[in-house]
Amino acid sequence: MPAQFLSEVKTAPFYATPLVCSTLTIPFGLHVDNNSQVCTEEDEPIDGLFVIGNVQGDFFGKDYPVHCPGISHSRCLVFGQLVGEALAKDTVLTALIA
Repeated sequence: MPAQFLSEVKTAPFYATPLVCSTLTIPFGLHVDNNSQVCTEEDEPIDGLFVIGNVQGDFFGKDYPVHCPGISHSRCLVFGQLVGEALAKDTVLTALIA
């Protein structure tokens, strides 16, 4: 890690745990529209079927070329909240962020 991103830890006790990641995120998933609604092969949204997080496709393009910890969880949190709000307000996700 570059030194500019490091900071000193001064207060004991100190703890460590191994971090083993085999899959950071899934670069593929179900085809969705701008409202996180699953689409058919004909690109038509399926009523009432929404996905978030790793299940949501069309996010990375063709692969996942960089190490980016937290992106999977952040997608779940952000899109989960947006889809939940849109459904609660009987609107579409794009109306909330426009």
